Amino acid sequence: MLAQIQGVRMSKETTADIYIRLSSKPQEKGMSKTFQIKECKKYCKSKGYKVRNIYYENKSAKTPDKRPVFNELIARQKTKDRADAIIVYALNRLARNPVDFYKIRELIDKHNTTFVFVRECLTVSKPFKAHEKYLTSILVATAEYEVDAMTEIRMRGSLERALSGVRPTKLNYGYGKRNGKVVIIPKEAEFVKQAFTLYATGKYSLNSLSDELFELGYHYKNQRNGKIPRTSLASMLKSIYYTGKYYFPGHEGIIQGKHKPIVDDELFNQVQTVLKKPSSEIKERHQFLYNGLVKYKETGGLMSGEVKKGGKYIYYTARNADNSCCCINEEIITENVLNRLELIKLNNIPKSVSNEVLKEHLKPISQALNTAK
Repeated sequence: MLAQIQGVRMSKETTADIYIRLSSKPQEKGMSKTFQIKECKKYCKSKGYKVRNIYYENKSAKTPDKRPVFNELIARQKTKDRADAIIVYALNRLARNPVDFYKIRELIDKHNTTFVFVRECLTVSKPFKAHEKYLTSILVATAEYEVDAMTEIRMRGSLERALSGVRPTKLNYGYGKRNGKVVIIPKEAEFVKQAFTLYATGKYSLNSLSDELFELGYHYKNQRNGKIPRTSLASMLKSIYYTGKYYFPGHEGIIQGKHKPIVDDELFNQVQTVLKKPSSEIKERHQFLYNGLVKYKETGGLMSGEVKKGGKYIYYTARNADNSCCCINEEIITENVLNRLELIKLNNIPKSVSNEVLKEHLKPISQALNTAK
């Protein structure tokens, strides 16, 4: 049943939950959290409703199933511990897409929930008739249109700014802002340039390059331990922004930026070539003695070498069934190998075998002596 708020009166024992949502700073000016709560409580007081809970979240409602508090409210209304009514300041605070609106329809039809939209002066309750569903669907579609239209406007504005030579997104590592202009941060830029220069040699994997940069004293500011993560390093090496150019959604081709480059086109292209190579083709700076030779007893998998603790030690690692890591120092493996070799004694080798080997080694010498005679 769809009706004006002024015409609906419920029992004084009616319980109500309030749902409040914000999704952006501009909304706080005319539809702040405090304002929404105040208006919803004011309505409940006028009707004698007992407010049980106030649900609040700061999330966009554009995409379905992205609001955990909303989903919690919907799930609770399907249990015995449900409120008689859900009070919302405006319909677009509750739903901006058909998928979420269907969940609301289900609560009305199957769980006897009443929804009150204070700003629109509307209540929706069972029986939820066809023309009422049609009208509320139009309101939801309008709310969806509003957010889509605003997104398009923002994207047009961002694209215009991008085409002017200033990328309207977070700056890459190595750059900062001064007096509204993008500038190079020298120490960070040195890190970036060294990362490109070393990787272009083709002697490093992403993991070993991270270790090498750390060993050389290039510490990554965004990481507490000073070592750049593999994923961050990969993103850095793939970013054309460091050449003074960039791509931007909605525009085909490269845009020339106003910021100064940290690496030149030639070095950038060399790095892209190396990145496309299979990891097996990259020559590691650290040649791991036992790679492909040592197996982990628990799983039977091969253990791979890694440089640890600033390049001081080499460890061989493997994963358990629960994905936990097991590792062993290379020095311990070497010690065990040497101990095994000491057990091999020449007198344990069959005499026939040693005679045959000796004969093969003496054959060239015998031939040389016969020639000399």
